[in-house]
Amino acid sequence: MDQLIESRGSIIKFFVSRKKVLLLCIMKILLLRALFVSAALVSCKSEYEERLQEARVLQERYLIVEESNMLSPREELAEEMQDIQNQIEYLARVSGNEYMFFKELNGQIE
Repeated sequence: MDQLIESRGSIIKFFVSRKKVLLLCIMKILLLRALFVSAALVSCKSEYEERLQEARVLQERYLIVEESNMLSPREELAEEMQDIQNQIEYLARVSGNEYMFFKELNGQIE
């Protein structure tokens, strides 16, 4: 009888330890998934920020060209302004959210 009780105890311990191992494996998998997703989100954010920074540089260039065009209007400056504007609009489109992109670009959101 004692051996039966001992063997039942061993069997219970065996299954409990397997559940712990299984639980640890599941937790590790979930942790790895969370790390992967967060890394992907950080990567997306940095690409967005790079586009936004590029648009800010283009916007500064636009203002300089616009000022030069006011002082001495020339067709080539007007074309360059249009080209810069098209580049900024393209960056906004590929950002995924044009509305938010332009709000951030114009300093309405920080």
